[in-house]
Amino acid sequence: MGLAKMVDAPVLLVGDIDRGGVFAQLLGTSMLLTEEEKARIKGLIINKFRGVKSILDPGIEILEYKGKIPVVGVVPYMELSLEDEDSLTERFDKKGSGLIDIVVIRYPRI
Repeated sequence: MGLAKMVDAPVLLVGDIDRGGVFAQLLGTSMLLTEEEKARIKGLIINKFRGVKSILDPGIEILEYKGKIPVVGVVPYMELSLEDEDSLTERFDKKGSGLIDIVVIRYPRI
């Protein structure tokens, strides 16, 4: 069994500023990549920013200078209500009584 071939596709690397250390996340990640992998990164995006973008400008300049990759966007924090993936949702954990009683039989091999 051989190694899987990597797709030669352009990449945007996104860092989450809400967790802190976004400049270190983005620069550190790009520095750990091989030259071939790093060449795929066409831009950096800072996600979940709260505030005035101009306060990021000095950090963005340093990030672009040190990493040699442009910051192509700053995405503001937005409160979104998105459905979970079925495998991650807690909707199915809720138990209650109602008009319909459903029973699922669990077989050892299904």
